[in-house]
Amino acid sequence: MAETLWHRIQAALEGGMRPQVTRTGLLFTLTILLVGLAALVSANNLIFLLVASLLATLLISGFISRLGLAGLELDIELPDHIPAHRKVTGHLILKNKKHWVPSFSIHLTGAPESGMTTAIYLHVLVYPSIDPQPGFEDLLSAVAGELESSQQGRGHDFYRIRPYEILESSRHVDWKATAHTGDLQIREFAREQDQTVTIFLDLDVSEAQEAWFEKAVDCSAFLVWRLSLQGIRTRFVTQRCEFHVPDSGSVYTILRYLARVAVSQGLELPIPDDDSSFQIALSANTTRVVEAGWVRARVLGVHDLAGADDGSGQTRPPSS
Repeated sequence: MAETLWHRIQAALEGGMRPQVTRTGLLFTLTILLVGLAALVSANNLIFLLVASLLATLLISGFISRLGLAGLELDIELPDHIPAHRKVTGHLILKNKKHWVPSFSIHLTGAPESGMTTAIYLHVLVYPSIDPQPGFEDLLSAVAGELESSQQGRGHDFYRIRPYEILESSRHVDWKATAHTGDLQIREFAREQDQTVTIFLDLDVSEAQEAWFEKAVDCSAFLVWRLSLQGIRTRFVTQRCEFHVPDSGSVYTILRYLARVAVSQGLELPIPDDDSSFQIALSANTTRVVEAGWVRARVLGVHDLAGADDGSGQTRPPSS
């Protein structure tokens, strides 16, 4: 019990900070010891006064250092949209909550010897990867070719200027509006009778095929992201949700859903209600999807995504 009490007293005195003695501090302490020994040997009052001054300086230094670190608040700011496998820039914000006492000579470091023991907990939602993987670019090229052959043309009438969103292409940045507002602005153009791409992700997957499901989630995220960059209307469907981009939401709505999506067995398949759209279906049971009415869809099964485990423990190459 005495040992526990001592640890509590020690933790209270340290206040989450572990004192670190530097080389200069060791030299200063050694100087105090030598001067104190000289004072004892010589019995000189002036030397005793010098020892007292050195000890006072040591005590004041420790007090000022602890006071400077007290009342500091450390916060971390991360971007609102973070896709997997991409580097993002975060900001460390240090705030002094003391109203009358400044803090100075503060240096942040992540080294273990810094003496910092404060834990920081963050809730961060990471989107699935939106970077191309083997087979994804070929699928996107097929979609683009199909849309180009079916569309009569793309609208080029100016629609609006809106704020830039993170990860968007800089191709449509309006630099005049950006210079006027001080923030990046994007030019949007009106489109007439653009074809919609419908992407269906089947959630009814067995536990042995969860690796394939993760790959299908990445493929869905890649497709909806790249289609949104090209301004193509997208309808994303599962057994539990339906999103229309950009009519009733943004691409980030779909990415947030994909970041939390999970396998759910025993759900009834939705029936496609838009025969004019280009359809893509990702399902571990391709026969069941076709029987449910997705006969016009390009169906991707367990053998159609590169690097996915089909449940047999073997990794399949992409199908040709």
